[in-house]
Amino acid sequence: MLSPYNNKNGENDDDEMNLNSSSTGLLREEKKDNDNDIPLCGCLSIRFYQPYFDVDTNEVIQRIMNAVFFCNRENNFMTMINDKPDAYGPFWIATTLVFSLAVTSHINNWLTSWLQQKAWEYDFQSVVTASSLVYTFAAGVPLSLWFIFRQLTEAKMKLITLICLYGYSLLVFIPATLLCLLPSSFLTWVFLLAASGASALFLLRNLAPVILQHAPAQKQIFLPAVAIVQLIFTLILKFSFYSMK
Repeated sequence: MLSPYNNKNGENDDDEMNLNSSSTGLLREEKKDNDNDIPLCGCLSIRFYQPYFDVDTNEVIQRIMNAVFFCNRENNFMTMINDKPDAYGPFWIATTLVFSLAVTSHINNWLTSWLQQKAWEYDFQSVVTASSLVYTFAAGVPLSLWFIFRQLTEAKMKLITLICLYGYSLLVFIPATLLCLLPSSFLTWVFLLAASGASALFLLRNLAPVILQHAPAQKQIFLPAVAIVQLIFTLILKFSFYSMK
């Protein structure tokens, strides 16, 4: 037979186990709630950026195809990305462009030096220069446009949407830089200016409806500025990477 003390102890043990289980459950629920909370300074949290990298391969390919063949598409790029702009595609496009600039510019300059029988030296800072230029353009121009647009209009355009748009606009520069392998200054100008024009048209096709709707009074400033910035970026690429020093 079990003594009353044993029954009492058994009941206490059961109560203690239930209490511990309840406490553990509360701690787990509290931890779950804390995980879902966005910190006060959300930009310093990895969770803040996770939605902008939540895209699959098919979505990225569709956005690339839209950016390349934008003239044959009924819907523009802004309509396509809708409420799901991504930073995954722009990051890898910009990174690919950085290495493409560094490699093709060296080969181009080496071939030009060899044809002209001039001495050629390797530029170890080319990758740093290319990364600084491309990443600054891919982030700085959308940030500037977002800030100006926000000050002049009441429309709320997301910064990540502009970053996504400008990131995919750089895509056309990658094949252009590959063609710049040919040691011809004239062809280099042709390829880079063609890429600049295609990139500017892609941006204008997507930004023009927004500008005309929300900032019609400033359209004569905004629209040319978009094309001029692309041209300036192209000129910097030409004189920084594809000109013999």
